[in-house]
Amino acid sequence: MRNTLDHIGAANMSLGTHYEQAVLTTLAGLWRRKQLILKTAAMVLALGIVAALALPVKYTAEAYVYGGLAAPYPPARANRTDNGGSPSVNFDASQLVETRSRLLQSPELAYQVVERLGLERLEPEIGRQGLISSWLQALFYGDSVKTPGYQIDTAAKRLLRGLSVKTEPRVYLIVVRYTASDPQRATMIANSFVTEFLRFTTLQTVSDQRAAAYGELSEQLATFGEKHPKARAASLRVAAEDALFKAQLAKTPEELQRTAGENVTFARAVAVPSSPNPPVIIGIAMLLGLIGGIGLAYWLERRGDVSARRSTMTEPSLG
Repeated sequence: MRNTLDHIGAANMSLGTHYEQAVLTTLAGLWRRKQLILKTAAMVLALGIVAALALPVKYTAEAYVYGGLAAPYPPARANRTDNGGSPSVNFDASQLVETRSRLLQSPELAYQVVERLGLERLEPEIGRQGLISSWLQALFYGDSVKTPGYQIDTAAKRLLRGLSVKTEPRVYLIVVRYTASDPQRATMIANSFVTEFLRFTTLQTVSDQRAAAYGELSEQLATFGEKHPKARAASLRVAAEDALFKAQLAKTPEELQRTAGENVTFARAVAVPSSPNPPVIIGIAMLLGLIGGIGLAYWLERRGDVSARRSTMTEPSLG
């Protein structure tokens, strides 16, 4: 048994010595090729610096919409019953925030933004189509590509590329970000998305109220006739809701922003670019250059060792 243990211990020592010798040999080989490693790292670092200088500068504007905006029911009323004993609608603020987040990213809202701002003001961000792309679209879609509706739809799809909408369910917050080549333009587009979102949600609420008013008027007319005081009151309410709907529809973006309240924080122009990040790009390039240089040096050393072993095996013996 003792002889067996001594044999295992000797084998372990031999194996450890072998690995130690292999590590020292590898490090010695890398040191011999240190110039190659440094040159490779310098070349990749130079490419990283060129990339950091060549990448277009982008600016990101942020706007915030809080989930409490125009909630249909307060949370305290959830699962209660009204006077008639019927259960009230369950209100889940997190689902409301998620629904509004999808609305902010919808092509319909982007269409409204493009239509409101105009293609001329958005051209630097939506870009112009190339000759080949324009020719292919004209070939497949015909004269429809020249219509204003097609151009606005195309611009809306391109505009959505720079939009980012994230939600914070715990605080019922929606963060609207837009990235553009100019800080003022990024701010304008981000605020336009929020403004059109406010217009849509407000018109939806007013439309529901108007529909309810029309329903009440129909009921009063069927029950009492048009000369009854209740029917006249319902008719006045319908007229008021119609006027409110037209007033909301005619509001300018500036008016909507002024009346948004504390539940909305509009974006402001920032002078610090969001991309590129030169220190990160240069750091990654330096790391990749060192890894690439070490890998190349190791490969060359291994290749040299294999060639040396092959030449030794093929040499004729002197005996």
